[in-house]
Amino acid sequence: MGAIKTDEEIPLNSVQIQKNINELIGNLSKNSTELYVKLCSKVKAVSVQNLTWKDPLASQVISDQSELVKGLSSKLKKGFEVGSHNTFIKDSLRINI
Repeated sequence: MGAIKTDEEIPLNSVQIQKNINELIGNLSKNSTELYVKLCSKVKAVSVQNLTWKDPLASQVISDQSELVKGLSSKLKKGFEVGSHNTFIKDSLRINI
């Protein structure tokens, strides 16, 4: 019996992670709302060298459980509450409007 092939993802390398972070910063910079400005600032402050392929942020994912979101004001955190309003998906960022 032969080996079973799987469609496992290949881990991101440091160049790909840096590219993803740069793209995320670019996407966040396209919107001037307070939420986007704060998130952009926080993403810029992240040490990319400390990110690995296991970190959601390395794949341009900002989770409501991430330190980026936990550090936001209560008002801005509400933008990440699922089901509170209509969900709006823009690039890699999910916010509620």
